[in-house]
Amino acid sequence: MNEQQSMIRIGLRAFVLAAIIILGLMIVSGVLTRVVPPGSYDRVAFEDRMVVVPGSFSWDPSPDYPWWRWFTAPVEVLYAPGSITVITIILFLIFVGGSFTVLERGDILGAFLRTVAVRMAHRRYLLMALLQLFFMVVAAVLGIFEAMVPLVVFIVPLAHSLGWDSFTGLGMSLLPLAFGFAAAMTNPFTIGVAQSIAELPLFSGIWLRGIFFVVTYGVVWWFVRRHAKRLDANAGGNPGRQLQEEAPLTPALKRALYWFGGAMAVAVLFILVTSRMPALSTLAFPIMAILFLIGGLGSGKLSGLTWRVIGSAFFSGLRNMLPGVLLIMMSMSVKHIVDAGGITDTILHAAATFIARHPPTGAA
Repeated sequence: MNEQQSMIRIGLRAFVLAAIIILGLMIVSGVLTRVVPPGSYDRVAFEDRMVVVPGSFSWDPSPDYPWWRWFTAPVEVLYAPGSITVITIILFLIFVGGSFTVLERGDILGAFLRTVAVRMAHRRYLLMALLQLFFMVVAAVLGIFEAMVPLVVFIVPLAHSLGWDSFTGLGMSLLPLAFGFAAAMTNPFTIGVAQSIAELPLFSGIWLRGIFFVVTYGVVWWFVRRHAKRLDANAGGNPGRQLQEEAPLTPALKRALYWFGGAMAVAVLFILVTSRMPALSTLAFPIMAILFLIGGLGSGKLSGLTWRVIGSAFFSGLRNMLPGVLLIMMSMSVKHIVDAGGITDTILHAAATFIARHPPTGAA
């Protein structure tokens, strides 16, 4: 059980490296508050957001912002203006980690993948394309990465059973997961956070990111399929022989999958709706977090787990996500430090002045 629980933890080395990088950015931001003079623009409300009034920049007196608050900023973001965004992201991360640990403990997704493989043993390349699409969509739409990594241990043996190698298994799981995260459409941790900071309508511009996602998926699928074709041409094999020994989904696991799949379908539908209705965009994070919680706990119960086991698994997932929570608080504190030092608008003013004096080549 302990081995299973450790599978979705953020690695110590990755955490330390990320923490050092973000801490460096925090210190640099703090130093800038000492050397860059503070200033501000006037702002007015426009279409449910605040926009800068052109030409209204003015210099401000230096705020009383001591150096030691650079290091308390990760805690301050929890009650600073805009803290609701940070708190919602943290809750979302906790719910995702807890829910997927419940799914892992109940062998829900693993059983689903094994059963699908049995039924599609003679349509291997279609199965490859569907699995790649699944991993890319989960990363690009829901922003799930670390919590999906444990499924790699199912996909690699599956690839071997289909007559391929470990590289093909990684190309069916980890590779599309990484590219899906990079080609994000509604990833709450990248698109959502960035657009919230920029005060843009949440998940706006999804059509352009959707085109990039489709192109990226096509390249990933072609690359992995080409490798698998070479393996088939060189070695052949007897795909499907081991897969036929796998047990089908039990009625309990079917109900659990239907429940979780329904919750995720509602989450995706809500995201698509909010991308067209900016007034509802602020509800995207809370609704997604609640649906993850409902989907994870409900599917765990339907799979036959007791509430005690579900609670233990959820708490384990929550505990394993705490390093990620700390990293989010640290990353959000970089903007908080710059804002508290009163230099955000000064930097914007300097950038606008530079562009005005040095327009891009060919600009009118």
